[in-house]
Amino acid sequence: MADLALTVNVLGVREDGEWCAIALEMSLRGYGATFDEALAQLEDAIVAQTSFAVQHDTVDQIFIPAEPQYFKLYADLKREALKRELLDRPAEGLPDYRVGDIPLPQFATGSFEVAIA
Repeated sequence: MADLALTVNVLGVREDGEWCAIALEMSLRGYGATFDEALAQLEDAIVAQTSFAVQHDTVDQIFIPAEPQYFKLYADLKREALKRELLDRPAEGLPDYRVGDIPLPQFATGSFEVAIA
């Protein structure tokens, strides 16, 4: 059986010159001057939250979803990113939004990577 890759969907929104990266399934947020900085802060929050939950056997409590409008925006943006990739076109419009996926931490191996669209 293949290993299941568990990821958290991330929506990046830029407001007032600052990026907010939202972990949709966990309703956690990271902030930064760039999307990458916001992702890094979000990664730290996910690792801390997940580690604490695993240590205290409260994993169910970390999966509190963000508001439904964020999921819809993520789906719309992800679909557009996939279409651009298939058609080999550069990103256009929507400079204030980004989508990505962050794998959940693998505490046994310590691996943690980020995929950004």
